[in-house]
Amino acid sequence: MLIHSTLLLALIQGAGGSLSTPIAPTAVEHRKSSGMSLRLFILLVLLLVAGAIVRSAIATRLDGFTIDEAYHISAGVSYVRYADFRINPEHPPLVKLWVGSLISATGFHLTSIRPFADKADERDFAEQDVYLSNDFNSVQRRARIAMWMLNGVLLPQVHDVPRYVAQGDTNLDGRKRFRRVSTLLS
Repeated sequence: MLIHSTLLLALIQGAGGSLSTPIAPTAVEHRKSSGMSLRLFILLVLLLVAGAIVRSAIATRLDGFTIDEAYHISAGVSYVRYADFRINPEHPPLVKLWVGSLISATGFHLTSIRPFADKADERDFAEQDVYLSNDFNSVQRRARIAMWMLNGVLLPQVHDVPRYVAQGDTNLDGRKRFRRVSTLLS
């Protein structure tokens, strides 16, 4: 036992220590992080979102409807007005419900839903409502405003997604929020 104690003492002294060397490290003074404040970060996120919306408005101002936008708009209005999900049920409804809510509230003539022979008949029905029963330029303008609003709501929600991915965040609340945001964006 004495040999072990002597050997251990020799090792400690060889490493530059002594029996009076504290086992626990000395207290370290923690400085306040020199990173940006939360207020500045929120301001920058909001400016980034506003800039993205303005950029989208300028870049897409001359764009017409794509092949399925009128279809999605009619589907969204039918979801909101009639709680009828027969038109275009294949796609997730969040965007269609959002756009359908705004367009329905601001005036949209929607023909009563009828039975459809096939997908082509369903698409023709939806397009006739957008292009022939309504002013399609007004419908498109209101749909774009609705999408800018939705993007303005969703974009700030993803500001910390890269941190979750990079750090492998194990915080339960962080994981729940990441799942919720990624589900909304899909």
